[in-house]
Amino acid sequence: MAETQDKDLVKRTLEGDQHAFGELVERYQGLALGIARKYLRTEELAEDAAQEAFLRAYEALDRLHDPVRFGHWISRIVRNISLNQQRQVPRKTVSLNELDEAGVQLPSVAPVDPTRTELLQRIRDLAHHLPEPYKEVFELRYAGDNSCQWIANFLGLSQGTVTT
Repeated sequence: MAETQDKDLVKRTLEGDQHAFGELVERYQGLALGIARKYLRTEELAEDAAQEAFLRAYEALDRLHDPVRFGHWISRIVRNISLNQQRQVPRKTVSLNELDEAGVQLPSVAPVDPTRTELLQRIRDLAHHLPEPYKEVFELRYAGDNSCQWIANFLGLSQGTVTT
């Protein structure tokens, strides 16, 4: 039997079938955790972010315009939650003097090439202004470090389209 499509699972969930949403969670929990891990420091925080994303998705499921794109939608939700959590976690800083006093050997760092830094910032700025379909592929490829084949499968596009 063919795997149930996301749109059918969304429809069944909206009709009151809680098991259908459980299937969506099973299908996308790995993706959600993977995204959360990229932004958050601990497994516990990543699991919390993924769980929160599914809770929010369930509560807002009736506002999902295109049920076929549930995977994309949940990935955006978990990404936004992770970024918000990342901003809220205070970062502990340690001075270089403290490291030196503790006897920590720091590796030598090559000088930063200002031209490269400017180029990378310009690429990020331009990517921010891409139209949504291109921006999505760009983020999945470069921010998410996913292969073109994976992105094509995830978005339901041909690999050639994603590569282009």
